[in-house]
Amino acid sequence: MTKLTTADIHIRVAQKHEATVLSDLTWRSKGYWGYDEEFLRNCGELLNIKASFIEAAMVYVAEFKQRISGFYGLWEGHDGPELAYLQVEPELIGNGLGKLLWNHAVVQAKQKGWHALRIPADPHSIPFFQHMGAVVVKEEILQYTLEIKE
Repeated sequence: MTKLTTADIHIRVAQKHEATVLSDLTWRSKGYWGYDEEFLRNCGELLNIKASFIEAAMVYVAEFKQRISGFYGLWEGHDGPELAYLQVEPELIGNGLGKLLWNHAVVQAKQKGWHALRIPADPHSIPFFQHMGAVVVKEEILQYTLEIKE
């Protein structure tokens, strides 16, 4: 598959009734990286997206061929603005969807007036976030400073 572009993807606000769809996508996305079932079960609560999170946060889904194929969630966490999720369907990993979602998230964060994002990152996703400009500030936590261009 060739790289996806904004013409291929429709990004929209998530609806709270889509929580199960987003949870299932998160489980598939994490499973792509080879974690065993026991590890994934132990992470269960983190991988289950709740309708209350969709209501409280800024959650956007990416549709490809009229199917939810990725999403992200931004929220005001305990330690400041946070990218809580950025998940992509396994068959689309490496095709540019993550970058499209990241770029959309950065625009939304800037519009909120945020100047940095905390990213609690899975070890497998650290290279992606570093490629996007984030830096590791402590083990498995990345920080991204938003460049505000006037």
